Amino acid sequence: MAKRSQNAKKRRPRWVRVLKRTAICLATFIGVVIGAGLAAWIPVYRQAQQDADDIAQKLSLPTNTESVIYSGDATPVPIFRTSSLRRTYVDVRRLPDYVRNAIVCAEDRRFYEHRGVDAMGLLRSVWLAVREGHTSQGGSTIDMQLAKKLVNGEERSFERKLKDIATAQQIENLKTKDQILDIYMNEVYFGEGAYGIESAAETYFGKHADKLTIAEAATLARCIRHPTRGNPVHDKQGSISRRNDVLQIMRDEGWITDSQYEQAKSEKLKLNPKPPEGVRWIDPVAGYFVDHVVGILHDDGFDLQTGGYKIYTTLNYRLQKAAVSAVNQTIRDYRGWRVNDGAFVMTDTDGRILAEVGGPNYNKSKWNVITSARRQPGSAFKAIVYATALRDGIVHMGDSLSNAAIYHSSDGTPWTPHNNGRERIGGTFSLTSAFAMSVNLPAIHTVQNMGPRVVVDSARQVFGITSKLPAVDSIAIGTGGVTPLEMDEAYSVFMLGGDRVHPCPIVRVEDSNKVVQKAYSPTVYRSVLDSGVCQDMDELFEAVVQHGTGTAASDVPDARGKTGTTQEAKDAWFCGYSDGLLGIGWVGNTSKSGASRSMSEAVFGGTVTAKMWRNIMLAAHSMNLGHAPAPKVDRVAVRTRRQKPPKDDVPLDPGMTDSGDPNAATPKPPTDQKPTQNDGTQPRKDNNDPNLPQPPANPPPTQPTDDDTPTKPEKQPSQDDDSDSKYVDVQICADTGMRASAYCPETVTRRYRKGTEPRKLCTLHTG
Repeated sequence: MAKRSQNAKKRRPRWVRVLKRTAICLATFIGVVIGAGLAAWIPVYRQAQQDADDIAQKLSLPTNTESVIYSGDATPVPIFRTSSLRRTYVDVRRLPDYVRNAIVCAEDRRFYEHRGVDAMGLLRSVWLAVREGHTSQGGSTIDMQLAKKLVNGEERSFERKLKDIATAQQIENLKTKDQILDIYMNEVYFGEGAYGIESAAETYFGKHADKLTIAEAATLARCIRHPTRGNPVHDKQGSISRRNDVLQIMRDEGWITDSQYEQAKSEKLKLNPKPPEGVRWIDPVAGYFVDHVVGILHDDGFDLQTGGYKIYTTLNYRLQKAAVSAVNQTIRDYRGWRVNDGAFVMTDTDGRILAEVGGPNYNKSKWNVITSARRQPGSAFKAIVYATALRDGIVHMGDSLSNAAIYHSSDGTPWTPHNNGRERIGGTFSLTSAFAMSVNLPAIHTVQNMGPRVVVDSARQVFGITSKLPAVDSIAIGTGGVTPLEMDEAYSVFMLGGDRVHPCPIVRVEDSNKVVQKAYSPTVYRSVLDSGVCQDMDELFEAVVQHGTGTAASDVPDARGKTGTTQEAKDAWFCGYSDGLLGIGWVGNTSKSGASRSMSEAVFGGTVTAKMWRNIMLAAHSMNLGHAPAPKVDRVAVRTRRQKPPKDDVPLDPGMTDSGDPNAATPKPPTDQKPTQNDGTQPRKDNNDPNLPQPPANPPPTQPTDDDTPTKPEKQPSQDDDSDSKYVDVQICADTGMRASAYCPETVTRRYRKGTEPRKLCTLHTG
């Protein structure tokens, strides 16, 4: 019995036993794989069913990889779009049949037969992956490619492949075959930045998709698989070979005839010689502002064409439109005065740029005056000059400044600057009058007293001017070129009471997933200038608007500002602030080559630019954009603290004695010669003194640097209410230092120890 059993075992071949064991193992393995696959597939499929609404929404919305810049309004307005991609949506069902069939033959020839998943193609893909040891193309249907592109992302994993299969089946439940093909042909990438069949036709062949030939349609169809290295621009001969493969499939499927096949196969490949560049759209209303923003982003390393960023800015679109309108209206109104260019920028107390107009027409000229044009600011620069002098104690509020003729600059070079032709030469002007009426000679004397290098250093260190300025006496009247944006930063010191803010146009940059990549904020420099000096300057700016060269802006609430008109009327400025809004306005006459030319002699900062500034500022107030700036420093306290200290070695004001001397008598009566303020280093003798160098008999005429036309200043109220019984407040003439009469145009109130106050009335202004 045992022998028969042993013989039976001998009769069973070894390969049978091996085959049996192998079959058992294989069946077990397949069972495990199927079980594991089902375990993984069922929750994925159920999740796809639950996400059907989300899938439908993503199918109905085109993907957007472009970068967009928005305004800073409550409802942001897009003002710029850019992308390296080009996509134009078309109704694919209106294209010739052979265009649609070419895509189907190249990508999913059984598209009309399966329900989202091509089982045969999927098995073939698995077999190739096993045989070659890596994943290969194939197996992905048009539905699965849409699932990957629009829903599941590009991650390479087995789980994502399962998601693609489940999502593809949901797509088949949600859309018809024609709708699926329509979405696919408008979304798929064809290379060279072209997304969708219409953009691909324009990029490669310079025509619309409905005008494609059979050969051209087959060429584009084969670009989908390898859009970068397989497109006809990079591989023309390979593209022709792949085109012919598609044509053969189309013939085999019966979608084109033999004659159409032969004709298409022999067609020469003629590419578009001038393919379109990436998409770039700019709202011309905000064009200059957009260029400013793009420049900053480029410097910070953001690639807007491929990044898909959303950039939120500070621009107020309503105000921007009003500013553009005001600049162009000004040019139209004064075109007869040879005004053809203008610019304006406005910021708030936080340094946010609310409006930026770099020129009258962005479509005609991209040159941004605000950020790039260095123009002479004229007398608008006197604000920096006098603020520096007040800071260093060179001048004080209430001082009388010399208006004597100048024949040499500080370095001894012959120079004969004039006032604007309307103010006298000789005598003195009060600081307020000199500033309000924009008189040149007092400002030049002030610079000579403290040195032009001091002014240049102050402009750079205190006021943030980065342009190179000449360290010469003429800096007093604004002969150094600066940009309007630099002037905005400089004047922010005055509006903010001593702080300086560097303007910023951007709030934040988000990526396509709404993750903030960078947040921006204006740079603030704290306490760059004494607040008392800023309060003094605030009074001077107020005088300009109320009774000086800037009265055209006087109806703007709490307006402060300074005019500026350069030599030969090539530039006219108005720089000022009102209730937390700072505006810099400029007009000029620019040639086609960009050269600056003269305007009419009637064009001044106070007659043209101040009106433009006024209109824009009133528009901003009507939109409730302004708010009160930081509280002002108490004027009485400031005046007490900053009053000139009585010292014996300080030259006395004309017609006055040292108020600190208890034995001082009444002020000296004026002589027949009008009083002249000294230069701050030694008393200046009368110009008729034979010991001084005499001016040339016929001094060469010099064009004025600021021609703003002033009006008579109003009397100022007393600003010192100290009730100390040992002192008395006296209203004196700012020009002579004598007790003010009813006819004095500018008066100041000074405090004297009782018995030392001036008693004689002013003899210069007698009515």
